[in-house]
Amino acid sequence: MGLLDKPRGISRKRKLAKTYSTRKVTKNRDFISSFEFAWTGLVSAFKDERNMKKHMAVAALVLIFGFLFQLDYYEWLIIIICVFLVFIVEMLNTVAENIVDLVTDGHWYELAKVAKDVAAGAVLLTSLMAAIVGVIIFGRHFLMLIGWF
Repeated sequence: MGLLDKPRGISRKRKLAKTYSTRKVTKNRDFISSFEFAWTGLVSAFKDERNMKKHMAVAALVLIFGFLFQLDYYEWLIIIICVFLVFIVEMLNTVAENIVDLVTDGHWYELAKVAKDVAAGAVLLTSLMAAIVGVIIFGRHFLMLIGWF
């Protein structure tokens, strides 16, 4: 939900933002704890974020087409970098949105809108770059398949 949208009940994010604990936040004690927190963050992003599910569906299609077109080593390398980059930027966008929501407590501020818009713009640019790379790599294979290249 954007800052300009009307609230429609209490969302999961809003409930989480209202959750308060007297427990102190400390550094992770060991590698396993760090890994568990990181894994929880990944699961949360893929489970709760609508756009992350869309990116995952597109990534699955890209992988299927990659196998069908038998991409070479360097094409796979570029595709994998693009897919992971889109996921990473989408997760950073989620972080920015959640921090803005937490700080503003649901109130509208121009700077909060700018922060969210810029984070969303980063996702848009990254997705556009990945799409261009996909058209270049898969377009060549498709043209070879139909005999035009």
